[in-house]
Amino acid sequence: MPGDPLNQPLPAPALRPSACPGLWRIVQALDGGISRIKLDAGTLSAAQAEAVAEAAQRFAGGVIEVTNRSNLQIRGIGSDHAGLIACLLDAGLG
Repeated sequence: MPGDPLNQPLPAPALRPSACPGLWRIVQALDGGISRIKLDAGTLSAAQAEAVAEAAQRFAGGVIEVTNRSNLQIRGIGSDHAGLIACLLDAGLG
């Protein structure tokens, strides 16, 4: 049968450089880079929270998201990945 969907060729698989962003692996998205900060036992000191907020303002879109695994995610990261990473490492994250 000519229009049978089961006989149609499969689309080419989409290439994804990495499905899981991390502190060291910033993944590109439509709104900029995405970085996930894994928190030890889901805890964050006030000083670390301030460092994350400062980094999000300085190097990204200023928004910090909490993931369903109790980690943090920064979206909209610009081109200065090294600056963001250094700022977070200085705060004892990563």
